Amino acid sequence: MININAIMNNDDWSSFEFKKISDDILDIKSVYFLMNDNELLYVGQTKQLKKRIQQHQIAKNPQIFIGDKKLLDDEFNGLFFMEIEDDLERRIIELCYIFKYQPKMNGWI
Repeated sequence: MININAIMNNDDWSSFEFKKISDDILDIKSVYFLMNDNELLYVGQTKQLKKRIQQHQIAKNPQIFIGDKKLLDDEFNGLFFMEIEDDLERRIIELCYIFKYQPKMNGWI
């Protein structure tokens, strides 16, 4: 069961795993947070984390455009992620974090 109050009232990132972009990233179902040092740039969810991060990094890939903003790989240098198997739970958690932090690369929902 998703505890939305815990998400909205907790700013503790220590429960998430942090990876530098150059590290080996697993292909797991997860909610992920693209970071530039301490700034949260983007919140997303995916069934294949490794593949999705690679899509963010390939400059000619149209999926690196978020709205009219281009997400370049030099803008993010790390990520946090949490492994979540359930599709609906992943989407709800993603939306909660987007609403809470309003990352600049997500735009408005």
